[in-house]
Amino acid sequence: MVLGDKTIRELMKNGLVENMVDVNIQMQHNGVDLTIGDILIPWEKGVVDFDNNVRHVPGSHRLPPSEDNMYHLVRYIPYIVKIRERVNLPKNVMALIKTRSSLLRSGAYIEGAVWDSGYSGSGQVVLNVINPYGLDLTTNARICQMVFLEVDNETSGYDGIYQGEE
Repeated sequence: MVLGDKTIRELMKNGLVENMVDVNIQMQHNGVDLTIGDILIPWEKGVVDFDNNVRHVPGSHRLPPSEDNMYHLVRYIPYIVKIRERVNLPKNVMALIKTRSSLLRSGAYIEGAVWDSGYSGSGQVVLNVINPYGLDLTTNARICQMVFLEVDNETSGYDGIYQGEE
């Protein structure tokens, strides 16, 4: 079951989403809009295997905003976006990330992983710009919406290497 705004607001009292720019703007009927914390560009290849024995997350460098507080992005670079907000999922709630429609209509999209129940941290998503003219984003742009789903039982909770990431 997807959680609606009333349930999300109740969970917000217990810290479901922290460090929001403006809860009244970011709160949606079926989720919460998330914003840019930092934008990174990978500078080496990654490695992913079956059992994480040889996993290697690529190094990256931070893309600073321009003097006008904008990120001027070009197409075909896989930007890694560190999410500004901190999410604290209870053990009976998981989350998915969806691209905001304004971003889609501008020729860009977000890819995000499943956010497991019990996860706590800021997380990252991939931003792909396919518009041949690029994309300009302000420093606190709302780029994706987190949708929360109730899990049918309380899980043991996420305990992987990304727990607590900032």
